[in-house]
Amino acid sequence: LAALVIGSACRLFAARHRAAVERIRRAERLELARELHDVAAHHITSIVLQAQAARLVTGKHPERTAGSLAGIEAAGSEALAATRRVVGLLREGAPAGHERLDELVEGFEGLAGRVRLRLEAKPSDWSPEVSGTVYRVVRESLTNVARHARHAGVVAVDITQDGRAVTVEVADDAP
Repeated sequence: LAALVIGSACRLFAARHRAAVERIRRAERLELARELHDVAAHHITSIVLQAQAARLVTGKHPERTAGSLAGIEAAGSEALAATRRVVGLLREGAPAGHERLDELVEGFEGLAGRVRLRLEAKPSDWSPEVSGTVYRVVRESLTNVARHARHAGVVAVDITQDGRAVTVEVADDAP
């Protein structure tokens, strides 16, 4: 009887763990889907505005059409690249959040070369939930800097760990 109870408890615990992991994966995928929507909407809006401006400019200054089309092409290329990055995160087997931090910081659109990452923590000790949360906090912070503090010269991303607490601080030098 004891073996049956222990076996059932172990199976129940394993089933609950699998369900919790699946809920976390689903939540992460929904977050990434929202991010994909935001990225696509932002870039497509830019393309539409540039196309409308090109139509107006072409009527009055036809010589500026080539520049307008180049801007539309660049915005389309940026949209595709951003979409590929987000879709890459949706694939199974994507590395843990802390393993993608360097890539995120180095390639962040509009801030490349101005972001400094200081990691004074042991990310290998983090659970997948903590790792993913740290990644999302850094990504959202850099998105906010890119949108609202474009003139920042330096952006510092500091991640520290004190016992069981992980602290993420993102600061820029913009006014």
